[in-house]
Amino acid sequence: MPTPEEVAKEVIETYQKLPGKGKPHVRSNGKEEWTILAGIVLIPEDGICECVSLGTGMKATPNEQLNKANGRVLHDMHAEVLAIRGFNRFLIEECGNVIAGSSSRWVSKIENGSRMFRLDPNVVIAMYVSEPPCGDSSMSQLSEGMTDCWTDPLNTIGEGTVRGRDHVFTVGLVRTKPGRRDSPITYSKSCTDKLALRQCTSLLLGPVAERLIDPADVYLSTLVVGNNCRYSDTHRAFTTRMISATGFKYGSYACHFFSVRKAPFPIFRDGKSPDALPCPKSIVYVSNTKNEVILGGVKMGAKPFKGKGESQVCRNQILKSVTRLTGESTGLYSGYKTSADRQSMKARVYQILCNGNWVPTKSDDF
Repeated sequence: MPTPEEVAKEVIETYQKLPGKGKPHVRSNGKEEWTILAGIVLIPEDGICECVSLGTGMKATPNEQLNKANGRVLHDMHAEVLAIRGFNRFLIEECGNVIAGSSSRWVSKIENGSRMFRLDPNVVIAMYVSEPPCGDSSMSQLSEGMTDCWTDPLNTIGEGTVRGRDHVFTVGLVRTKPGRRDSPITYSKSCTDKLALRQCTSLLLGPVAERLIDPADVYLSTLVVGNNCRYSDTHRAFTTRMISATGFKYGSYACHFFSVRKAPFPIFRDGKSPDALPCPKSIVYVSNTKNEVILGGVKMGAKPFKGKGESQVCRNQILKSVTRLTGESTGLYSGYKTSADRQSMKARVYQILCNGNWVPTKSDDF
């Protein structure tokens, strides 16, 4: 098994080989930009790791705009989420290659199963992220440098979800993507909460990707964090508050706790630094397709909500790709109901994390 430093190196070096478009730069006023980097690394039996997807960014689409997305605008452009969506695109492409007659070192056909493909069970999945994921695993780091008014009172959206950095001194809560306090509200849950949930629901995008690929082996084994990783925070966020999920199993879905490892080296040079400004652009890289630059939830150069510029990892493109491979007719996205097993697992985790009060985002059906 590669060391945390080797996993981090693989993602950072893959990022460095990409063109400069979409990366942080120095603005005309002399201000530098920064971003967050995340990548999915696959490790086969030979131990040689390969970065198959990566993402950069820290933006999310306001909740009030999601009903205009029509599956063509990305909801969440945080690096970890884009890396996971890119990983799903990678797997779908691998399945397509096999159907077309090529071989894959990663996926294989299932004979007489409810799904068509599975990931090689000997492959280990690791993720690198340059900063602790937003939400509960980074709260103590934020509270130490607290300079704004996100302290009191503790406000919730619905009954169990806290907005962004509200009351940073209270830990163990489900939170939305931060943003500024005066910015439009996003109901996208923090990357910490999404990763905690995926310990039980796999890295597959439901309800579509799970129709093609068996989720049983698509679980994260290791999360490698670059700067500012605090084990007390990550242990609480990903293990302590999820411990009662131990033993949960619904069909192919089961609880798989990942380990959290620290790798401050190599340094991600485009990461956060004093006085630097967040880069508004995101990069999506998928090793068996192409890389994209995202702005406003669509490919840079296109206008959001105009029906053009949709990313290869948006809902509409993922749906079209999967239904093309499964031979299903393309209907409304809402018609592709998640499996009863997945739904049961999600309900159990929601109960653990926020007493079942996981506030949904606005509908994005198409």
